[in-house]
Amino acid sequence: MGAETGDVTTSMEDILGTVTREGIGPDGFGPAAATALWRGLDARDCRNQVERCRAWIRLQDRTKTIRPGVTSADYMHSVERFYNHHILKGAFLAAAFLEGVAVKRCGPDARFNLRINRHRNVL
Repeated sequence: MGAETGDVTTSMEDILGTVTREGIGPDGFGPAAATALWRGLDARDCRNQVERCRAWIRLQDRTKTIRPGVTSADYMHSVERFYNHHILKGAFLAAAFLEGVAVKRCGPDARFNLRINRHRNVL
């Protein structure tokens, strides 16, 4: 990924460990067999998606509290627009945990302590 994601490097072991520990499937929180679903996907694409999300998260400001009106789907779409590449909701969730973002689960979705820096993102 080089210049596209800066110094972000993520191994599939890191991703699988996070999704297993947090119960994250490719489409969000949920299935108990989340790891099996991830193993069925292209590992290189999954890793690239998580690295793009991590790089994007590093460009955003952190807030003191969880933002109530913005969900992981909203952030996922912002990352998709920024990189012009499809992103799985689970890839964004895994990246948020790997980056140490505060996460509040809301069904298959989540809310975070992130504020989108509109001036840094392509809308």
